[in-house]
Amino acid sequence: MLRQMVAQPRDGWQVEVIDDRDVAAFDAALPGADAILHVLSPLDRARLERAPKLTLVQKIGVGVDTIDLDAARALGIGVANMPGTNAQAVAEHAIGLMLAVLRQVPAFDAATRAGEGWTMAPARVERVGELAGR
Repeated sequence: MLRQMVAQPRDGWQVEVIDDRDVAAFDAALPGADAILHVLSPLDRARLERAPKLTLVQKIGVGVDTIDLDAARALGIGVANMPGTNAQAVAEHAIGLMLAVLRQVPAFDAATRAGEGWTMAPARVERVGELAGR
């Protein structure tokens, strides 16, 4: 949804959406970038220096650990984050991980992929639990 929202043309704006796996395209776009909506690609000093027009790095989410904040400050580039933006997704992921651990999903998945099916050690099977009472 975000990709469609950002890609909508705006008066005087040129928006380029780059797949986060396409490092070459990202690096090629840096010299002309005024702002970057940042997801995960690291923005170190070298990359920030290749973006002389850059005035803002807007982090989608909270963590800014992949952005060289000292370099951004020295180069006059503002860095902002969006607290709470992904709170629901993080909470849902945490619940999913809790259920996966409780239900021993990684162990059963590995056994199934190895051709062992559900023939796991009784001690492992007995550790499978439920949320009730926890």
